[in-house]
Amino acid sequence: MAPAMKILFWLLFAGDTLLLLTLFILGLAAAPSSRTSSFAVAGYMLIVPAAVLGVAVLLFLRGTSPVARAAATLLVALPGLLVFGMRSLQSAKLGATTDSSGTLRYFAAGASRDMADAIDRNDTSAVARLAGQVDLNGRGFGDMTLLVYALRRLRQTPHALDPLRSLLKAGADPNRRADELPLEVAIQQSRYAGAEPVSMLLAAGANPNTTSQFGAPVFFSAVGSTVPVEILTALLDHGADLKVRDREGRTIVFQAANSDNWRAALLLLERGTDYLQGRTINGETFAQMVESHARVYGDTAGVAEVLAFLRKH
Repeated sequence: MAPAMKILFWLLFAGDTLLLLTLFILGLAAAPSSRTSSFAVAGYMLIVPAAVLGVAVLLFLRGTSPVARAAATLLVALPGLLVFGMRSLQSAKLGATTDSSGTLRYFAAGASRDMADAIDRNDTSAVARLAGQVDLNGRGFGDMTLLVYALRRLRQTPHALDPLRSLLKAGADPNRRADELPLEVAIQQSRYAGAEPVSMLLAAGANPNTTSQFGAPVFFSAVGSTVPVEILTALLDHGADLKVRDREGRTIVFQAANSDNWRAALLLLERGTDYLQGRTINGETFAQMVESHARVYGDTAGVAEVLAFLRKH
């Protein structure tokens, strides 16, 4: 066996092992926030690649021909080649969506970037004119869509709703996932732009029960402390499923209470959510959780009304 090939093989093997262990650790760290099973992470990030490397080692050690050892070396080089290829592709995408000043524009030069510029200017006529020239549901850098781009712009220009309205009218898909769902972004931006963007998406067919990147239905995010209760009302009116539970078996009303959003909690109770199932991490029922909060903090922004409802029912 040629010494150079042997050295190359084991260097590649050592590099692959380090790479896999690093990815495995990062995958385990990300598993809780993405609600991914640690066993699934182990399977995808360690066991399967390790099996491939094991085959490569066996082929290299037991192969009797230069062709077999060359095939083993190529097999052990694949993980590094894939990572290098993915990084190169990502760099190419970044370069195509960055302008001459080095500013990330999310979309490559052409009609899609012109559309983004029109959204920035709140130029409804340009948005309507360009709608027939671009793929409204195409993805730019970071999986950005034009609809999500328009929604994120509401933080800077909360009253610029006409471009969003034009995109939806022209056929932008309200359920098309970028790194986030459009409805998820609209709920986040409601602190700046109010309930209208959410209502527009729901009217266009957005599904409040679609699972977000965190593994829960997107309407669960509407009980945050800064989200107006009108948002939750609109989501419930458009089919949000109150029977859905999180992975601990709790309904959305627990999340509302954890966020101290007692107006949302009362609305959920009035709409019939099941508060009897599930426990807090301290083992409390929902009623016990509310009573504990009232004893410690008093009547904070509507907790008394929630207690009155529970005692009545």
